[in-house]
Amino acid sequence: MLMTDANTQTGTSTAARSAPPQIAAVRRTDLMLRAKYPQLETRIFQVGPFGYMICFDQAVLNVSDVASEFASNIRPVTLQITLSNTIPTSFLRELPPIPDHEIAKGFSGFSFQPGGPQDYSCRQAP
Repeated sequence: MLMTDANTQTGTSTAARSAPPQIAAVRRTDLMLRAKYPQLETRIFQVGPFGYMICFDQAVLNVSDVASEFASNIRPVTLQITLSNTIPTSFLRELPPIPDHEIAKGFSGFSFQPGGPQDYSCRQAP
């Protein structure tokens, strides 16, 4: 059963509001792929409500050459992201990748947010 918050007019679920932003995780996954394969210039597409696709040129790297590495070491298991060498014909929107010069901006390139448990433990370590 899905719990709703006190604002029943909108029917917004508490779980939906407190979930980490999926788009940020998708953009970080793209960044991790580009860190492993720096020759890639990627484009990110949202192809469904929770489905995403990272596209790059086949002349640079064939998807079949990195699919196993991506699935087992780069992509978080909870994200529905696929790789492709072709741009989808239909998509909900295109997401901007995290530019190399903005990795540290707002901690967008990191998998934790300031003030989270990891931040606390890092500040407490000698």
